[in-house]
Amino acid sequence: MVLSDRPYIVLVKGVIQMLLRGNKVVPTLFIAFLGLMYYSTYSIKSHSFGLLGPTFYPRLLIGVLLLLMVGIIAEDSIKERKMKERGEEVYKGVTLSQGIEKYLIVILIFIFSAAYILLMDKLGYIISTVLFLVGMSLLLKPNWKEKLPLTVGLMVVFTLVLYYIFNNLLYIILPTSIFF
Repeated sequence: MVLSDRPYIVLVKGVIQMLLRGNKVVPTLFIAFLGLMYYSTYSIKSHSFGLLGPTFYPRLLIGVLLLLMVGIIAEDSIKERKMKERGEEVYKGVTLSQGIEKYLIVILIFIFSAAYILLMDKLGYIISTVLFLVGMSLLLKPNWKEKLPLTVGLMVVFTLVLYYIFNNLLYIILPTSIFF
């Protein structure tokens, strides 16, 4: 028996091809990310100060986003089914390399976000946030070379204003580094 004839290999290939059609890749990855975020809400220290507790709002947002992602996948599946019923050709999907090329920006945003989260404790809020915001601006802005000084300046000001608001007005201590 050839490896590609095994039922689980065929199933995995079928699932990957289904996910690479239409609007299913990003919502599926986002659902996995939401699962990780929901799991991480269990590490939030809970106090009995209020009726809802500190995990209510993050879990509510995760639930709403989960419903939206499931809705996107369902809408895309319904659209495919209607196309089949009308006899139209359904989009067959793409290869993995075509999928990566198509969703390169989204993949880079996930990588930037993960790096931001991981570096926050080591570099502190100010440095990591400035690097993240400048990196995201450069990634998403097509004419970034002309506006680099303005972008860096705005991101530094924005980060410092947010730092002041969180530390001095909301009394939420943000991660610091040896520099700031």
